[in-house]
Parts: sequence; C-alpha cells; structure tokens
Amino acid sequence: MLKRKPPNDDIPCKIRLLDESEPMNIPIKRNALGEELFTRVCKELNLLENGYFGLRYVDSHQQRHWLDPLKAVGKQLKGVSPCILCFRVKYYPAEPDALQDELTRYFLFLQCRRDLLHGRLLPPNADMERLGALFIQSELGDYDASEHRDNYVSTFKLLPRQTELMERKIVEIHRTLTGKVPADVEVEFLKMVANYDSYGADPYPARDIEGNTVNLAATHRGVGAFVLGRRKELFDWAGVEKLTFDSRTLVIQVTGQQDGTQSLLRHKKKKTVVEFKFTSREATREFWLCALEQQGFFRYPQSTEVPKAKSSHSLFRRASKFRFSGRTEREVVALNVAHDKNPSFMRTSLRTMPAVNPRLGGRAASGAVPRCSGNWWGEWG
Repeated sequence: MLKRKPPNDDIPCKIRLLDESEPMNIPIKRNALGEELFTRVCKELNLLENGYFGLRYVDSHQQRHWLDPLKAVGKQLKGVSPCILCFRVKYYPAEPDALQDELTRYFLFLQCRRDLLHGRLLPPNADMERLGALFIQSELGDYDASEHRDNYVSTFKLLPRQTELMERKIVEIHRTLTGKVPADVEVEFLKMVANYDSYGADPYPARDIEGNTVNLAATHRGVGAFVLGRRKELFDWAGVEKLTFDSRTLVIQVTGQQDGTQSLLRHKKKKTVVEFKFTSREATREFWLCALEQQGFFRYPQSTEVPKAKSSHSLFRRASKFRFSGRTEREVVALNVAHDKNPSFMRTSLRTMPAVNPRLGGRAASGAVPRCSGNWWGEWG
C-alpha cells in the first residue's frame, strides 16, 4: 500500500531567473503558501521593489499559471515534476522609468529583452537597430575602434531575424552612444518599448465571434485583441464593466467607444458584449484570472476595492472564483517610496545567455525548459 506523503515534507523547487544565471534551488514545505516561496526568491535576489514580479510554472497539462501567493505550494504544484518555476515580470508598469530602484529597472529590461527575442515584443522596424545598439552599449560600453573590430556585433544575439545589414547599422548607432552607462541605456530602452502595443503582452490564441483567429493579451491598458502581432482592438479597463467565462468562451462586457483601427465589435452601442472562444476551458480560465489580476492591479487604488468575481456554472461544473491577492500598483508605489535603500547588484553578460532558434529569434536551445509565456505564433518561451 502506498504511503501518503506527509503534508510538511519539502518540495525541491528550482527557480529559473531572468538573467539565465544558475537557477536557485529552494526547498519549500508543501503546506507553505506561495507568498513564502516568492518572498524567499526576492530575498535571495535582494529585490525590494517586488510588487511587479511573480513566479510562473507550467502544469502537467502544459497550461501555464502564476503561483498564487494565498494558496499552498503543494496544492498548486501537484503533478508538476520536476518543480521548475520562472521568476518573471507579472505587471509591466506604464512608466518604467519611474521605478525607484535600478535593480527593478534592470529586471524589467531583462524581461523585455526576453520578450523581444522570443517574439512577444514587436517593435517597429525603424526601432530595431537602435534597440540592438542599446544592448551593445550596455554590454560593451563606449565604442572603441581599437577593440571593436570586424563585425563584433555578430557575436551577440540581439534581435529576432538578425541580419548582417542590421548589424552594420547597430555598429553605426553604437558609435553615437558614447558616455551612456548601463543604467541610462536601460531607461532609454524601457521608455521606447513601453510605447509599443505589444509591451507586456502575453498572447493567448482564440477566435472571435466570426471565427477569425486572434490573440488576446491583458496588459496595463486593458484587453488587447491582436491579429498577426498587430493590435486590432483594445478594450481599455475604464470601459470593461465585467469579465466572465463559460466553458471555452470568454465574455467581456464593455461600455463606450473602444480604441482600435479595425473593430471586432459587431455593434457599436454604448453597452456591448464581446465573446471569444479559446482552445480549452483551462486556457479560458487562466486568461480570465490573468485579465482580472491586471485590471485589479492597474485600475483600483486599494486591493480591498478590487471586486471578487466568479465564472458561469452548471449542474455538472462548479464556478471558478477570483479573489485579488497582493497589492495594487498605487499601493506598491506608496510602499516603495517608504524605502530609501537602492540595492547593489551585478549585471550578467549577454554572451552568457542561451542560444536561440533563428526562426523565432529567441527560443532557448534546450528542450527541457518549461515555456512560461506565449508568443504570436502560439508557441511558448
């Protein structure tokens, strides 16, 4: 007869980091809350401004989730083996240069670099070479003709679908960045990418009411509907009255005129119900939870003001429930102002980061790494 594991035995968790350095190995009690594991990770990283981050994992059904700080780790990671979690940015701030700590901006910089290489962050072509040059300036410092010979840029994987012509332009721009230290470079980079529609977007494949393929992503702006990586519709949080789901169908109740070049709304009324169909109930539920968390974090002044929600239910299926955990952005900012310690840290060389798939410009070569985020091609990285 199999013995049940005692509730307090340790789960060996491996935490993958944004700079692809050696993963953390943290044992955690099965009945410990997710908040305890996250707090231990942040302490190891010396991260004080931690309200924008979270731990993500992929379950046994290949569905990705954010670790809930208010639920037991053992319950959430049931069936997950090995227990690998990814330390990632969960809430992308609208004004990243306003972050208080340099370490926080550095982690956001690393996350956006990952998003760029993995095909989630899609800059206009005109910005590609400057972004690449900023990476080079951060890594190598000022251009030096005696040291930076031949095509030195080619030793770095900077951009998706990187070409020799792009590398030559990157060299030209790098020569103009003299005097910029890594912190300055990261601020300029973040100011640029924060304006892109795909900034902070983690796409989920779905279909609209007419059967067209779209990708939905919830960010600080609202719920965006993207087609081939271009945002066609934005249901901003100010106009989203209600979010719910029934089986594989996500239902968004919106009011007022919504932003978008090509509307996916059938009727332009003051109050409109929009539906999207996902590939599975699990994917629908996860997006619903993520969207409500984004709305709660960015829309409400206090966490106590974020309303609870639940999905539709039937005789054969219980309703899913949502309760906001953690702090809102305004609470995070107020808490960060209270501390005046700017933690010291060391940056990781771009050369140490793993090789990538040239087709997608960013997928790690190793096949054993869990894919914790999506991209516009329906793959994870």
